[in-house]
Amino acid sequence: MKQRSKGQELATRARKAFEEGDLDEAQKLGRRALDEAANDPNALRSLAELAAGMGNVDVACELLEQSLVRHPPPAPASWQVRLGDLRVRQGKLDDGVRAYQAVVSRAPNEKAGWVGLAMAREAQRNAFAAIEAWQRAADLDPNDWESAHRLGEALMEIREWDRAEEAFARASRGNAQRPAVMVGRATLDMHRGRRDDAMARFKASVAQHPSYASGHAALGIALREEGRFEEAAAALRRAKDLAPDDPSHPLVLGRILLEAGLPERALEEARAYLARRPGHCGALALEALAHIALGDEDEVQRFFDYPTVVMATRLRVPRGFADLGSFNAALATHAANHPTLMTAPASHSTYQGLHSGSLLVEPRGPVAPFEEAIESIVASYWRRVSQATHLPFAESRPRDVVLAMWCIVLERGAHQGPHIHPAAWLSGVYYPQIPEGIRTGTGPEGWLEFGKPDGAFPSKIDPPLYRVRPEEGLVVIFPSYIYHRTLPFEDSGTRISVAFDVVPFAPQRT
Repeated sequence: MKQRSKGQELATRARKAFEEGDLDEAQKLGRRALDEAANDPNALRSLAELAAGMGNVDVACELLEQSLVRHPPPAPASWQVRLGDLRVRQGKLDDGVRAYQAVVSRAPNEKAGWVGLAMAREAQRNAFAAIEAWQRAADLDPNDWESAHRLGEALMEIREWDRAEEAFARASRGNAQRPAVMVGRATLDMHRGRRDDAMARFKASVAQHPSYASGHAALGIALREEGRFEEAAAALRRAKDLAPDDPSHPLVLGRILLEAGLPERALEEARAYLARRPGHCGALALEALAHIALGDEDEVQRFFDYPTVVMATRLRVPRGFADLGSFNAALATHAANHPTLMTAPASHSTYQGLHSGSLLVEPRGPVAPFEEAIESIVASYWRRVSQATHLPFAESRPRDVVLAMWCIVLERGAHQGPHIHPAAWLSGVYYPQIPEGIRTGTGPEGWLEFGKPDGAFPSKIDPPLYRVRPEEGLVVIFPSYIYHRTLPFEDSGTRISVAFDVVPFAPQRT
């Protein structure tokens, strides 16, 4: 039996001290272990886990990469999978994808590599690549109901109903009564118009699994669509009680209460969640709609102070381009040919048009200098609104943020319905290509409209509306809680927009 090195022994003692809650001793032993074992891959691997456990994910990744370099080839696939996991938790999705790809290219039968790759691709909103990875994971293990179930969910996103049916049937073999499988199949039934079957499955799910929050939420949403607001609200309250940190439950509950004509109670839900998570834009959106329903004009004005909160500005020419025209042409071409473009994905509000996954993936092309330009504009926007203390979102500026970015490609008749970006703080859109009829017409076809909510509810006043004519080279930034939509247009030509979110971010502890 090979004798363990001194560095390995120190690393083991450091992890034991951490597990026992002695952080000072763990750090001291960890430093000694690193001094003793700078070239010992096993010790480095152990120290990487210690760093990850202590929340130092950057250090953990660095140590793990060193361990992979120093391990005689081939290094264990599990180490490379762990590196992918940590990179994804950092928010460095490209790096995570590369780590998982390194696993599956060398060990194509390593299911953990395909599962990690599928989840990273989903985080990038690359539905097609995620589906391929989930398929590979499911094919490697006929008993893996979870991969088959996730495959079915991903196929629903691109509206591949028949293939989703096959995936859920596969997940159901021996697992038909698992709550996630029951809800997934019921959701597919809803998409396919089999409402009675869906409702039966939702009800069976909550009866058999009363502690599964997602089952109660899904049932509540189905009841809401039938106008059974009291039953729907009861289901969402149960989901909220079971999973109080999930923002979707109180916010959907609030919308149900609005639609039931109970705006005071909707307002209570919004404020209760804001007390838990100040500045959450989904809750701010619900609060704004409740004030509209109540007819509270002063509060409505505070939420919809469009001249202050909507900023439209021209983009400065990004680095590497001679002028804005050449940049717009490059960005429009990049967007229109992006491999992640999907037709009207099920979870988004794009109708008939194309919606991409993340543009912040390699190869980024013109997106890289555009990202730099947007960061500068966001900083300028914040300087503009930071002194406006009456704004409901300004006082809750997140400390750490990440940028999300995608594109929308619309032709005649296509549009985006009213929606918000509840997980973001700020949102924006840039226009690299606009049809001539929209640029020069009297409007409002093809314009960006703010204020109209995504559904009807009893209200004492109408929401204030605000419209912006899209122009090539124009950036529009606004708070993520304001409902917005793209109005349909009948002109010929392609309308291309690049949308982005400024999203609060906190690296996950491991």
